[in-house]
Amino acid sequence: MLADAGFDGKSVREGDLIPPIRRRGKLLAPSRKARADLVAAARLDGLYGQRWKTETVNSVIKRKFGDTIRSRKRSLQNREPIVKGLVYNIHR
Repeated sequence: MLADAGFDGKSVREGDLIPPIRRRGKLLAPSRKARADLVAAARLDGLYGQRWKTETVNSVIKRKFGDTIRSRKRSLQNREPIVKGLVYNIHR
């Protein structure tokens, strides 16, 4: 069975969730990394310290223009956040 890292769990590796008939074979899933390892790796690339900038912009857009999507059509739902971002840039 082939799976991603999110599927890697003790019950899956031991075969509790897989029916007995299908227990033949091997689970090919990368092991999960600890959160501390992910944070350390993010800090090494220098971008982790700048995340606050995007979080601030997202917060301002939500406060000024609302956090709901009002369009009914799917194509307009995809465009609405882009338009909000453009309006934010003009407003700034």
